[in-house]
Amino acid sequence: MYGLDSGLSYCRGWLSGKGASWVRGRSFQDLSLRTALSSATPGALCALVSVQLSTHLKQNRILLIGGGLSGGGGERHFNMLAKWLYGGSADVLVVARPGLPCRRNPLFPLRPGAVIAFGKAIEGCLRGRYDVIFGFGRFASFVAFGLHRVAGRKAALVLMDISVFLRAHQADARWYKAIPLWGCRAAYGGADILLANSLSGAKQLATLTHGRVPASRVPNLVDPGWIASASRASEAPAANETPYVLALGRLVPSKRLDAAIRGFSRMAAQVPHRFLIAGDGPERQRVEALGASLGLQGRVVFVGWIVEPLPLLARAAALVHSSTLEGFPNAVLEAMCLHVPVISGDWGEDAHSMSSSGALILVDSANADSIKAAILQILQNPAFCDEMVTRARREVATHLIPEAIRDYDSIIEAVLTRAADN
Repeated sequence: MYGLDSGLSYCRGWLSGKGASWVRGRSFQDLSLRTALSSATPGALCALVSVQLSTHLKQNRILLIGGGLSGGGGERHFNMLAKWLYGGSADVLVVARPGLPCRRNPLFPLRPGAVIAFGKAIEGCLRGRYDVIFGFGRFASFVAFGLHRVAGRKAALVLMDISVFLRAHQADARWYKAIPLWGCRAAYGGADILLANSLSGAKQLATLTHGRVPASRVPNLVDPGWIASASRASEAPAANETPYVLALGRLVPSKRLDAAIRGFSRMAAQVPHRFLIAGDGPERQRVEALGASLGLQGRVVFVGWIVEPLPLLARAAALVHSSTLEGFPNAVLEAMCLHVPVISGDWGEDAHSMSSSGALILVDSANADSIKAAILQILQNPAFCDEMVTRARREVATHLIPEAIRDYDSIIEAVLTRAADN
């Protein structure tokens, strides 16, 4: 790739002279290309063939590294990047943190041979195969940083983080919790550009590197066709036709499900709905006990972890996403795609922006009465609910495939151009 400019300069010179007549004399099966070549001026002919050469030479020059291809929101995002980034040409390396499953079977099918072994990635880096090494997620970014060093720092390094780990550290400031931050500063400080899927995330990355590395916010990736298809699947537990509101996600303290259950308990007598909680985690026993102590047996239902929750989400009267520590949760966008109203905790500036536009209801995740009022507003006011769904449809548009992938491709192009100039 680094010789691309000089190679294209030679081709442009040749095409502007005797090469133009040679190209026009060739036989092309593609009628539209043959017509374009037969009528093109030398300058236009040069531009046309340069584009074809650029496209050809850039194939398989990106190493994309992430933690899995068939799990929750983050792995789904990584899978969509692997499928569509730069025309789906990237080599894909799956690396999971110790103790976590390494899911290499893609939810969205990739080109044959796209997923490579670690040894092949190292070989490609040593041979200078890659122009860009792209790490998606914190652990994958550490791996990408190491492989960037293996490549002799000749490739551009793009790192993306979808968490808000600085806010998590501020919430738990014990000294040993700061150790991972030292690694983040070293790895992220060596990148050419940092990416985040939220405004808050981009600001945290800029803060972490003291502004020395540019940080940019990119959209989440949502495939509306796939969501519509998956939501019709039959994998979700039976809802017995009883209406329900739904909470999704790992059961951890930051999800604030305790306040959501208390809020539901204060309005349960006013509606027939149940409160379904899909997910598992260390908080499950505690929140189950809370529901029982509030007399909500049969009204608050823990369905556990399910492989694909979209069918359950599609039938929900509302999504209660009371989390306070998120980058940009895909569950919110998926609910919006399925025309399900969203009640959201304060997880960042994007939540505030969507609340201001009327696309969701923003609540105080620690305040049960705030959550209660939001649920009742949705369940008892159909006109308000319909208006919110309409506004949400406009908000989610910027995250839809294939348009949203262009932002990522543009960043790759900018990084490659800057690297070639240097």
